[in-house]
Amino acid sequence: MGRVTRDGHVAWTFEQDLSVRPEYSATCLVGEGEDCGEVIRSVGVEWIEEWMRRHTRTTGHVSYRRAVDDYVTLEPVATRSET
Repeated sequence: MGRVTRDGHVAWTFEQDLSVRPEYSATCLVGEGEDCGEVIRSVGVEWIEEWMRRHTRTTGHVSYRRAVDDYVTLEPVATRSET
């Protein structure tokens, strides 16, 4: 079970939606004293890491922000009176 929160009298649960693959991204943060601006998005972390290796080899930039976006569903939790 995921995290449960309450909104008024209704309890909700947050569950990762396993029917949708997470999305990975990487942003190059350094380049000649400014942000480089290069960004890559993929559903595979392996491709993100390969892109960072290639970008570093080409540019010499070594600082990146990597992020993972996943998808969740929000469902009401059945209360004792409903079961």
